[in-house]
Amino acid sequence: MTVSIWQSYIPYYVAQDLALHPGEAPTGREQRLEAAILFADVSGFTAMSEALGKTGRAGAEELTAILNSYFGPMIELIQQYGGMTAKFGGDAMTVVFPYNADTRR
Repeated sequence: MTVSIWQSYIPYYVAQDLALHPGEAPTGREQRLEAAILFADVSGFTAMSEALGKTGRAGAEELTAILNSYFGPMIELIQQYGGMTAKFGGDAMTVVFPYNADTRR
């Protein structure tokens, strides 16, 4: 599998490590980097999901569409500026923006 396929399921850095060390167990390895971390979530998500949950399947579909319309553009912007989504949790995401000599401030 390529890094891009793995990244759908695990953080980019883990996928990259697996691709660089095929056949090796990833346990015991660590990677340190200088980075900015962004935690973002959808304001009012709990109230919105509770309200939509009362409308049954249509509400669940609408909630999914809302999240997709938020996460899609967010992920594009994150990648455009060199960031990588490290984790999703419901309406939240954790993003890593690595710092290196080429990073513009």
